Amino acid sequence: MIRTTIAVAIAATVSTAYAQVHPRLCTSPEVFEGSAHAYDISLGETIESFVAFDSLNRRFYKRELVSTKVPGRKFYSELYFYNLKEYYKTDSSTGACYKGKIPADAAWRPFGVPENATFVSQVNIGAPDAFVIANEYTIPVAAHPNNFYYRGTFTAKECLPIQETLIKADGLDISKSEFVSFYNMVLGIANPNVFNVPVNCKDLSEEEMAALPRK
Repeated sequence: MIRTTIAVAIAATVSTAYAQVHPRLCTSPEVFEGSAHAYDISLGETIESFVAFDSLNRRFYKRELVSTKVPGRKFYSELYFYNLKEYYKTDSSTGACYKGKIPADAAWRPFGVPENATFVSQVNIGAPDAFVIANEYTIPVAAHPNNFYYRGTFTAKECLPIQETLIKADGLDISKSEFVSFYNMVLGIANPNVFNVPVNCKDLSEEEMAALPRK
C-alpha cells in the first residue's frame, strides 16, 4: 500500500471515554507529510520512514530512514503513482532504481477513517497537562473486504492518523499484518520534488520487485 505541526508522544495514554460524544467519521487532509514507524514482521524489525501523501493526485512517497543499527541492511525509497499505475523503488545506498506495477496488496486508499469503520472511543494521548485528543475506530473482520481486523486512531481536530493496525484474520500469513504509528505530521508537502519521477530505472516484474534484497 503513502503524511499545523503535531508531535505525538505515545509515552502514556490516558483513556477518557465520553459516553455522550459520538464523533462522526472525519475526513483527513488531502495533502500531508510526516514520519512513521512500522513493525515489519518478515524482518522482525521496526522500520522508520518519512512519508508524503497527496490524495489530490493519488500519489504516495515513502523513504526509509537509514540506520546503522542493522549492519548490512538495505534501505529504499518508494514512489506510488496510482493514476499512472506506476511504482518506483530506489536503493538508498547505490541509487539503483527499479520500475514496476503497483503491488496487488498496495491498492489505493485515502489516509483517513475508512467509510465502514465504527467509532469506539475518544481518548487523551499523552500526559494530563500535555495531550492530544484522539478518536478510535474499528472494523470487525466480518466487515473488512480483505478479512482483516482494523483499528485506527486519528486526531480529533485535524483527523490526522496517529496509529493504524491491520491484522490478518486467518492467521495463515501474519506477514501481511501492519502495525504503523505516525508522528511529526505536517499539513502540506514542504518539498514537492519528492514526487519527481526517477530516471534510468530498470523495469521489473512484481515478483522481481518483491524479491529485491533487504540485506
